[in-house]
Amino acid sequence: MFRGGAPFYINHFNSEWSSFDKAIGTRNNTKYEVVEVPCVTTENLFKEYGIPYYMKVDIEGYDYLSLNDIPDSGERPVYVSCEATDISLLDTLKKKGYTKFKLINQANNFRPLNEKLEAKQYYVLYRKFKHVVKHKLRHIIKEKYAGGSSGPFGEDTKGEWKTYNEVRQTYIDYNQGDLNKPVNYISWCDFHAGL
Repeated sequence: MFRGGAPFYINHFNSEWSSFDKAIGTRNNTKYEVVEVPCVTTENLFKEYGIPYYMKVDIEGYDYLSLNDIPDSGERPVYVSCEATDISLLDTLKKKGYTKFKLINQANNFRPLNEKLEAKQYYVLYRKFKHVVKHKLRHIIKEKYAGGSSGPFGEDTKGEWKTYNEVRQTYIDYNQGDLNKPVNYISWCDFHAGL
């Protein structure tokens, strides 16, 4: 599918929703346009440019394609991060030989996700208020990592590295187990992994 070209859905309401996945790129019946985008596999990028030290993946629903192309053994990126949209992505990172993990909350100053705090109603209200204040003051107070950015990576991420099982359980708890529904919709997270 991604050896040549593929339709890409550019979302006009929120450019961050743009995706190769039509359901994601056109979510909430928002306006969009479709363009044909030339594509290359991550495996081919590795062959042409070599293995990067850090690999950041954010392909709105298609992160698994890049993660699957990480070699199973031998030289691999020392650090990898991807959107934490499905537990299978964390499982893939473990299968690829990564041994330390973090679940970083992109919406909370790139801190490790605290699923118990996220479930508290006052916390959601606090975060909404904080977001409004930060947005109004964004031209006055400059942040090291702008909202929507990838933030720090590797050893610069906040918090201690955790085991695969610890991060997996945190993700499951945040998504309320079999409900597979986050305790709130104000946070979004990345899996970080290191060799």
